[in-house]
Amino acid sequence: SYCLLLALCAATNIQLNLAPTDSLFDVDAGDDGTEGVCAPFKKDYLLSAALAVRNEQLNIATAPDLETLLTSCFFFSAYANLDKHDEAWFYLSQTVSFVISLRLNDERTYSFLDAEAAEMRRRIYWFVFILERAYCLHNQRPVMLLAAVAKPALTFHDDPGPIDGFLGIISIFESIPASLYNWLCTPHMEMPQDAVSVPICFWSLSDASLFPVGANETQLVNNSVTQQWLRSYLWHIALKYQLPDTVFMADSLPLEAPLSAAKSVMSTIASVSQRSMEVHGIGMERKLFDLGTYILDYAAARPNVLDRHVAICSSAKEMLWGLLYSLSKLRGAQSFLLPDLLGRAKDFLTLDRPISRALTSSPEGGEGAEGI
Repeated sequence: SYCLLLALCAATNIQLNLAPTDSLFDVDAGDDGTEGVCAPFKKDYLLSAALAVRNEQLNIATAPDLETLLTSCFFFSAYANLDKHDEAWFYLSQTVSFVISLRLNDERTYSFLDAEAAEMRRRIYWFVFILERAYCLHNQRPVMLLAAVAKPALTFHDDPGPIDGFLGIISIFESIPASLYNWLCTPHMEMPQDAVSVPICFWSLSDASLFPVGANETQLVNNSVTQQWLRSYLWHIALKYQLPDTVFMADSLPLEAPLSAAKSVMSTIASVSQRSMEVHGIGMERKLFDLGTYILDYAAARPNVLDRHVAICSSAKEMLWGLLYSLSKLRGAQSFLLPDLLGRAKDFLTLDRPISRALTSSPEGGEGAEGI
């Protein structure tokens, strides 16, 4: 339990960017000359402490349980938010392995449990399902977990809103078949047999039931941004792997999908609190970054449209400025992804002035604020 709590605190502090990178306590030696003084406020202090407990005191391979599973899950979250993907992938794979070892992927497992224990395990299974799908799509890794067990259900002491929001994000990731994830890891010259599945997935992500009325603002933000990011990602796949032209039709995959997705996301950002965005950590930053790159992909693929239609060109630039501005202040600091996106966007935005002037102006003035 102690290791689990340390891992949870570590993941929370890192995801919310609560601890400063440096500290007055970051010293090489103590006042008495002894070395190895630990920095209480260093960003990864709690993570290091949790790992030390697990590595020195626990043999996790012999008898894994739910605490073992969740501890690995929080280690994954911490490393993913530190942008350390080798470690993140290791702990995500470990988490999925524990899910399978505990047979949470088998519906028959739940028939031997009482209702409360079964429901808790279902929620854990689907929570890990979401984490695996989101991370693997970002990093082009294969997925192991399938939609093989019943969805979480509302119990008599639950608030229905959060459960409905949870079911919404599950539905979003269920819309993308596992075969597509796995194909992206080792792409071939041709798409899977049914390339038509890409526009089908695209339109399945427009279901209004993904946004239940009772869900809290934090969930609605995540559902909305994830939905639009996935729609743009499918558009990106179709463009990158040169799907047939028939895929890019109004009733299949709209050519302007990245622009409409970015517009929807910027509308969402403008209507919610900053904190509701920030709690999602680096995952939210990466989605905003990706949306910006997809706008640039659209501009590169459709230069004639932008040349002929000033309104479309202006809208694309406005959305891109909005995403850049959001990345300049998310989680209380400039995102590490901002310089990369700004560098890619420089020619499109005809940017010739320093970032500090472009992205620190107030909403009332300056181009950096106009996209919000």
